[in-house]
Amino acid sequence: MVTTPDFLPENKTLTPELVATLPKICLQSRGDLSTILAQAKNRHVMYVEHLAAVADVPRLANIAEESSIMVGFVVDCTGPADLEAIMDDPTGLIVGAVAHTPEVAALLRNALVPYVYDGSVLEQVIYAAARITDAIGLVSDFQLTDDAEIIPTGAAVFVLDRNLPLLCQPAEDIQQEKIEIMSDHPLVLLDSMGFNIAVDDMTAEVIEATELEIDQYYRLLHNTLDASFLPMRTRMALREQVIEPAFAELVDAATDVSSSSPASQQSAQEPPISLTPEQAAAIDPALLAELGITWADLGLE
Repeated sequence: MVTTPDFLPENKTLTPELVATLPKICLQSRGDLSTILAQAKNRHVMYVEHLAAVADVPRLANIAEESSIMVGFVVDCTGPADLEAIMDDPTGLIVGAVAHTPEVAALLRNALVPYVYDGSVLEQVIYAAARITDAIGLVSDFQLTDDAEIIPTGAAVFVLDRNLPLLCQPAEDIQQEKIEIMSDHPLVLLDSMGFNIAVDDMTAEVIEATELEIDQYYRLLHNTLDASFLPMRTRMALREQVIEPAFAELVDAATDVSSSSPASQQSAQEPPISLTPEQAAAIDPALLAELGITWADLGLE
């Protein structure tokens, strides 16, 4: 379990300036890889997991090698030929696959290749997808009780009870017209209900719409890393070498600012309590004992 750092209350609000400096992960990115990596570099993205066709991987690998960002490919698998190409991948950058049929899911599962399944949440559960990718579809399994309590049912219960990674894709859901605006996304609701939430791209727009605070960002970033198809050793390395140092530096900087504030300095400079003999004689020792105060606390021995 990840232990969240002790962020100061005044530093929990995620401003656009702060968001720009934090490490990020992009899962299931689509489109031109060169453009994605160029934008990702300016946003402090440490890992991009890109959707691609098997045949395009050698060309895309050349683009990935020119970038300072770690890249992995999740490729479409349509049958045995694609599976063979995945297993014989000369680039070493294919980390997982997309299955569209139960037969292909079985092939990938037997070959120990992690995959997402292109189907309903129930189908993703039945065909053992490594992560669930339809947060909006999952919410359709919720019911509202007479007491106005939202409870999961059906496949959503299985996803919750088994702690399966649930990848939220707010921008993608808007493009597919599953929601109208970013703030309509159930990301925060799902997180509050205990689902193992990951986020495909923690953009400033997502953070603003969901009103995430820094401790939530920290936890969701770790969840997203664990939901990726990277090997465990690589995930551990990113955690230890990128994520933890970035947030430790943030905590240290916030602590330094707090300790150097006028209020802190004034408190540190306040003189100890000093009582005259007459004032000390007027104090009831029994009352001090009841309050747990010693004479030393009052500057008297």
